Amino acid sequence: MAIAQLSQRIPSASKPEGEWTNRAESLEGCEHWMRSLAVTSLITGAVLLARGRRKAGLVVSAAGTAMALLENPKQAASFWQSIPSRLQSGKRLLSQAEGFVEEMEIQKEKFFNLLERAHLR
Repeated sequence: MAIAQLSQRIPSASKPEGEWTNRAESLEGCEHWMRSLAVTSLITGAVLLARGRRKAGLVVSAAGTAMALLENPKQAASFWQSIPSRLQSGKRLLSQAEGFVEEMEIQKEKFFNLLERAHLR
């Protein structure tokens, strides 16, 4: 399915009576409304989630996210393409944290064995 922009002529509120304008010209400030709606929806969803209204919070947050994605589709596409590398970075970070915790566990055991040998425990 393809989406085509139709060049529809509508009466202009800002031009003298009888003059017409393209619909695209009349919606020039629309992106600010979309951004405001997206931000408001995300904030409202966060408040609803914080107040324990999970279903409503998730629906409103999803609507806000959809509006944010519709406002800037190129940025959304680049984010979507970067997800695998972000997941790999997260996996690597978790692996390093796991190794650190295991090393701390080994050092703890060694320390407690040393204390037991010295009868300090």
